[in-house]
Formats: sequence, structure tokens, C-alpha cells
Amino acid sequence: MMINVVSFLLFTFLIQTHAWAITPYEVMDRVEERYDVSDIQADFVQETFLKAMNITETASGRVYFKRPDMIRWHYRSPEEQLIVSDGRTLWLYQPQERQVMVGRSESCFGNRKGISLIMDFNELRKEFIFSWATPTTEEEKKNTHNEGCYLVRLTPKNQRPDMVSLILHISRTTFDVVKSITQGPFGDTIAMSFYNFRFNQGLKKDFFVLDMPEDVDIIRLEGDDHHD
Repeated sequence: MMINVVSFLLFTFLIQTHAWAITPYEVMDRVEERYDVSDIQADFVQETFLKAMNITETASGRVYFKRPDMIRWHYRSPEEQLIVSDGRTLWLYQPQERQVMVGRSESCFGNRKGISLIMDFNELRKEFIFSWATPTTEEEKKNTHNEGCYLVRLTPKNQRPDMVSLILHISRTTFDVVKSITQGPFGDTIAMSFYNFRFNQGLKKDFFVLDMPEDVDIIRLEGDDHHD
């Protein structure tokens, strides 16, 4: 009887060890393979928790990326908003305000750091340490154990004013990043959930240039040297 119990415990241990044999770095390698494409698009839901005011703001829309550094965030709710960058120029269009803010992508994204988290894995490895993140909420525990997600924590190697860490929820089957949680230095968090992925749809470069609307106020952001 004792031999059977020991055998069962050993079998269980081996199964658990095998299940977690993969390292966070190997998981990120698989994510890189998955995202080795020319363009990506997905629907998103964004939940921003502001600790000082103890409120959560929710927004949703669709996001588009194109290599090497083009991005288009289309917020549809609660208010329409468009953030577009061709890698050099950034446009922020707010239709209800009838205004467009224009700046240099490098200044606004911090030398492309915001975009590199998605499309530039070499830069990612240079700037972050990868480790396992421990599920802290019931939702995370459910996603990790029942729905099959790896939780990988990205910790900046050098202190950053905008981020303490970034936690990625990565599908065990597809290796899509289905959720990201950015943790700020003052307890604020930005949670982004992604779904309805589409890859290699042949997005054109001009899709990442704002078609300037008529009768809008143009505001130049600090560091902008364009005079369109």
C-alpha cells in the first residue's frame, strides 16, 4: 500500500514538473515566433485603475501594428479617439474636441519603447527580465489553471518612471498575448485584454498616416519639428 502511495506521489510530481519545465524565456521565444509577421490587429478592452481616486475607467476599440514600428489605436468607446504613428510622426485625433495633436513618435513613445513591447523582441530582451508572475486574483487563478495561460512578468532592468512591471497572460495553445497588465509606480494599473486576432492582412503604410480632418485645431506637442 505504501509503495502505491509513493508511486502515485512521484507520478504526480513528475507531471507537475513536466508541466512547468518550460521557462519564461522559452515562453517569450514562442511568443516571438507567433508574432513573426508583417502586421497584427486585434480588438481590445482597456481597464485603467487610478489608485489615488479609486476609480476604474474602461475603454475599447481595435489596435493595429505593422513592422517595424507603425501603430494605430482606434478607441470606439466611451469616446472615439485615434492614435496613429508611422514610426516618425504621432497623431492623436479627438473628434469630439475637433483637435489633432501632432508630435514625434520618438519623443512620445520614449525611443519606441511602447511599440517595441509588441514588435521588437530584441529590444525587449535588452530592457526587461522575464520571470513567472504569481496569480493574485481569482480570475488570474482561473485563467492560469483552467483556461491555460502562462503568466510572465517583465521587470525593467533599469528603473522607469512609467512602469514597475508588465504582466503578460499568454495562451498555452496559441502563444497569443491575450492580456497585459502594466503596473505603475503609484499603484495605478492598465489592463489590456486582446481578442479576435488577425495576422498578415497586408496593411498598407498609409493606413498608419492620419488623413487630416478639415476644420480641426492642430496642437504641436513638445519636440515636434514637423510643419505640415
